[in-house]
Amino acid sequence: MHGFRILGTTLLLSLVLVAQSFSYSNFASTTGLTLVNHATTAAGVLVVTPALISQRGAVWYDLPVPVASGFETSFRFRCAQPSGGGADGLAFVIQADARLNTALGNHASALGYGAFVGVPTGTAIANSLAIELDTFQGNFGGFADLNGNEISVHTGGPGDNSQSEGYSIGRVASPVNLSDGLVHTLRVRYFEGLLEIWIDAAAAPVLSIAYDFAIGGTQILSATPVAGLSLLNGTDAVVGFTASTGGSWETHEILDWTWTSFEGCLAGSVPAIGGGLQDTLAVNLSEGGLGRTVVAGVNTPITIEMIRPLASPLATSNLVLMANFALPAPATGLPFSAGTLCFLPPLPGLPSNALVLFDTLNLGLGTLVPGTPPAPFSLTFPAGLPSPVTLTLQGVIEVTPFTFEVTNGVILRVV
Repeated sequence: MHGFRILGTTLLLSLVLVAQSFSYSNFASTTGLTLVNHATTAAGVLVVTPALISQRGAVWYDLPVPVASGFETSFRFRCAQPSGGGADGLAFVIQADARLNTALGNHASALGYGAFVGVPTGTAIANSLAIELDTFQGNFGGFADLNGNEISVHTGGPGDNSQSEGYSIGRVASPVNLSDGLVHTLRVRYFEGLLEIWIDAAAAPVLSIAYDFAIGGTQILSATPVAGLSLLNGTDAVVGFTASTGGSWETHEILDWTWTSFEGCLAGSVPAIGGGLQDTLAVNLSEGGLGRTVVAGVNTPITIEMIRPLASPLATSNLVLMANFALPAPATGLPFSAGTLCFLPPLPGLPSNALVLFDTLNLGLGTLVPGTPPAPFSLTFPAGLPSPVTLTLQGVIEVTPFTFEVTNGVILRVV
């Protein structure tokens, strides 16, 4: 059996990582990664390119990961040992190029994902989105970088990508020196048509870009619409890093890396009859569609419904339903079985901001609505919530006697 097993009031979690998440605390082992061309490791660090002239390299996670429904990733990086001022930078790349985890573009200004003028089509990494950490000011294709310390997001839709700033859908002069030899952290979050990027410990993102993998975005210097990507299976992509040097150089190092696809936590782990997963949680009669999001008006009724797992032999199912006043943060959640909670549950000893809405197990965690019956049930809050707020709702539900699974998650936006 898997999932939650209930013994008295203690939840025992079988902690098994899901396919949509991975984490490298260092790179003493590169199992699961493909290193391309000049990329290597040294003392547990990924060296995407060393501090030598005209280098180019790439590092790809071997398995495609879901990106269409949202993700969050973070990594620590360092650009050091500069010569000639240091160059050229590195990029975090999401791609479905035909070469998959062997893809690599040109060196120098191309940052390992773009291409020079006059080279064959297919040299650049096509069907990609690249987040540049650009450490050398250039003017490729007639579009100048902001400076030699820039964060810029580039895409050519399903066609070849380019280092030209004409392909940028959002850029900013970095608030920190990217090539000062210090360790910096980049965090990237994509959800519901919004791509956000944080650098180091900044409370607010340095870039917030309207972009959708299905619809695309806008190349900002020409105000030209650009299509989205043609994802693998309609949802997945290969993710990793590229970097390069030219006549000036520096090392481009990755010290750690975590990735979580939101599809994993929002889908839950309740098995459906005949295979796949079943949605058991609905808000205002909706599971939220592809983005798992339901929008409700301030001070309007909100109905929460929980149905019984159809694959369960039980007539009713006990459950714990929780709410977290934030968007999903599965990187901090608890992975187990076939699913991952989208946030830390409010269990003793855990630094959780969640609260319990319903608890038919009487775990003693405190409930907002006492006396809720086991599933199936439908409960309406007649007044709704009084002010704009975003919540993520999710729970655990009994599938077989004393065995529980994670329900699907629903993001509720009250506006």
